Amino acid sequence: MSADITFAAGELKVGLESEFSLVLFLFRSVFAICAIMLLVVGCRLPRFTSGIFSLLIALLLAWELLSPINYLLMLLVVLLIFSILMWLFIRLRRVFMAFAMIFPPVLLYGFWLFSRGDFDLNKVLLAGMAGASLIIGAVFPVLSLSIVAPVLGCALGNIALPGEVPLWVMAIVWSITTLWQFYLWFKSKARAEQSPDIENIQDSRRQAWKKSVWVGGLTLLFAFLIIVFLSPRPSPLTAEGSKRISHLKSSGALQRPGFIFSGNDGFYLFGKPYPIALIGKYDNFLDRLTALILGRNLTRTVQDMRTVKDIFEIERMRKAGTITTQAMKEAASLIKPGVNESYLEHAILESYRKQGATGVAFKSLVSSGKNALLPHYSKNNATLKDGFIVIDMGCMVDGYSMDMTRTFPVNGVYSPAQRRLMDIVLEAKNKSVAALKPGVSMKDADKIARDIIKKAGFGPYFTHSLGHHVGINVHDAESNILKEGMVVTIEPGIYVPEGSSVDRSYWNLGLRMEDTYLITRNGSEPLTGVTD
Repeated sequence: MSADITFAAGELKVGLESEFSLVLFLFRSVFAICAIMLLVVGCRLPRFTSGIFSLLIALLLAWELLSPINYLLMLLVVLLIFSILMWLFIRLRRVFMAFAMIFPPVLLYGFWLFSRGDFDLNKVLLAGMAGASLIIGAVFPVLSLSIVAPVLGCALGNIALPGEVPLWVMAIVWSITTLWQFYLWFKSKARAEQSPDIENIQDSRRQAWKKSVWVGGLTLLFAFLIIVFLSPRPSPLTAEGSKRISHLKSSGALQRPGFIFSGNDGFYLFGKPYPIALIGKYDNFLDRLTALILGRNLTRTVQDMRTVKDIFEIERMRKAGTITTQAMKEAASLIKPGVNESYLEHAILESYRKQGATGVAFKSLVSSGKNALLPHYSKNNATLKDGFIVIDMGCMVDGYSMDMTRTFPVNGVYSPAQRRLMDIVLEAKNKSVAALKPGVSMKDADKIARDIIKKAGFGPYFTHSLGHHVGINVHDAESNILKEGMVVTIEPGIYVPEGSSVDRSYWNLGLRMEDTYLITRNGSEPLTGVTD
């Protein structure tokens, strides 16, 4: 059985794989080249390193706010922010590096939490790390480039490579390249301290700033032109896609053309997960020319549509819910002390395959004992011994996801502490579900569950939100106010670490109960757990 299960696991892919795109290939290639330069010689190329950092910060600040209004306006603001940051780097390098040095500990700590599967952010530790890094950046601005450059290189490399790079790989790469750049810094220490820009000591500060702004502006323009003229202009492959694009046109959303920067949005509109695509009113070359001046980001408009599922989507999600529920029942029957978490994960995949699932919404989370305290634990390599086991899973059917979680006592019998925690979580879940209907907000439902858990004395140990929307993504496009046709999860949980201020009998117990619900005209309908 084990061999068959392992074989079956390779047949089901996690999530939607984006279609090949020449634009995406070119950008990934550029990111890969930049990543290598940053990792190998970033500290010896200060304007290059600071320029990459400044462009990324400028894009992050301007994208969400201005791209839905106008791409050209967004690019102008990006160039303005970039110019200010580069001026700081050239004229007030200690200030710039103090600011830049805040980001390495934040990124590294975030990666560590994600890989561990934990949501318990230690704010004091993070603030302390950021404060210490800020001081290091201000006191040792040149040396700090040897830290910032490898972190930027790892981040760009993670974008350039398909799939997720394991944290341990990034940690090794970052450590080695940081040590290497420390060595380069020591070799050129005297030269670095004597010059405001070790790349070209003949440049005056004003000339250096002008060159940086020109290079940054031309880089932005060239990148945008590549997107405009090389992005695919796909036609919808399904009747559902045609209806959605027709709806966008009739609503006036396509009066100005825009780009789709998400394979999932591309799948929703075109039937294939195009990672970058142009969409507009005229369906011809005029849209490309118009996009240069009048184009705007359509992501919010498309994702607002995605929050309300049509009949086509609901049918696939119903099937995904049925398959997921059956796979959960089969996995639950295998739980006993001595079984490895990975065995249950493989059994889930085998059940998906037998029932006709077309993919996996996300890697199953099988967490037992102390691992159950980590809401996103995914290593799945421990042997079941005692305590709870939490199984969080979901399959995909024709591109649509499902999500379901159950918690079981490993030895099959609830202790008094386990039973009480389960009763609290089930009460929170059931009363939140009873409140679901059009017009209710997810915040309202969250408050109902949180108040129940808080009243029971376990408020600090409910460490994540109550639920999320589900669709093409397992964490799909969000909308706080519920409408008929939306699909959401309800998943209260309690995670009590050792040393907590509650009775010792609750220590090292973690549990979560989750189902996915379709919002109906007068309430909600469960899509998972209907045969429990």
